[in-house]
Amino acid sequence: MYIAYQVIGDGELDIVAVPGLISHLDLWWGEPTAARFFRRLASLGRLIMFDKRDTGLSDRASSDASLEQRMDDVQAVMRACGSEKAVLFGYSEGGPMSILFAATYPERVTSLILVGSAARWSFAPDYACGRQSNEMLSALDELAASRWGQGESIEWYAPSLADVPRARQAFAHWERLAVTPSALQRMLRMIRAIDVRSVLAAIRVPALVIQRQGDRVAPQCQGRYLADHLPRARYFEQPGDHVLWLGDTDASTALVPTGRSTAAQIVRVATSTTIVKSARTGTPESSSTSTSIGVESICTCSPGRAACVGVNMPCGRFAVCRRVTAEPNVCLPDATASITLYNVDRPGSGTTPGP
Repeated sequence: MYIAYQVIGDGELDIVAVPGLISHLDLWWGEPTAARFFRRLASLGRLIMFDKRDTGLSDRASSDASLEQRMDDVQAVMRACGSEKAVLFGYSEGGPMSILFAATYPERVTSLILVGSAARWSFAPDYACGRQSNEMLSALDELAASRWGQGESIEWYAPSLADVPRARQAFAHWERLAVTPSALQRMLRMIRAIDVRSVLAAIRVPALVIQRQGDRVAPQCQGRYLADHLPRARYFEQPGDHVLWLGDTDASTALVPTGRSTAAQIVRVATSTTIVKSARTGTPESSSTSTSIGVESICTCSPGRAACVGVNMPCGRFAVCRRVTAEPNVCLPDATASITLYNVDRPGSGTTPGP
């Protein structure tokens, strides 16, 4: 089985972005807000992105796979990139996968960032948070069975944009290219079985839980549960839908616990006026205001480690930067040139598609 991955940026800190239900390495860079979001992450160090099995450019599985089996994709990609230890950025369904990885391989994880995520999605007598998620999973099951590829998932992922025709068309395009209906059905069966509540207390690395107030996929109680049960968690609640990079991303706060010099160290990526709330009390703890300053420059990089003309912006491995960017310290890579297909069944093998 081949897993597609991509490396952007260059630095001591590795950040592995563990995606949610739908991902596609090529399509991310065609969406300006998503590309901008990932460039911000890459400005902190070396960002490692991948498409999980059954999604994007990675192979489709031949049968159902458990969360534990799918978690091996993270380890395989880190091995292929030579990453011994990393911050895991777990988005949506990638959150419990990141949690399980941190519990299984604590020596490989610097810290956790969990965005729009949950310890469990299905309802249980001792987990009332699953009531809303059950409705979401049933709706996606219905879409996979008969209406996938028409953009209707926008009602769950970005309801604030559901009445915008171009946004719905973009979601339809994503649905058709990122995951097939049968693969989606396999993944939904796996999601219904997810439950990592039992390992939360064992996670000893710093964790950041980012929760969107209008999230219909992972409602507020899901994020608050994670923050209440992870021993070293910080909780940030923001306006917005499930899709983190849609909307006013400048009004978002991403605080990355790096753990390089101290376990409590955090690096501010992008902030505007943001209210930080306590997961336990729901009351404001602090607020901050700042502005992000971009540097506009023409990037003309060559494959391999190089620097962009004019502002000394390091490029990622295999990156070919040919666009104008307003982001400091990182180039926008040519996605095709920087994607590698790694055979998880034969470590050390892999192919890198050309431009």
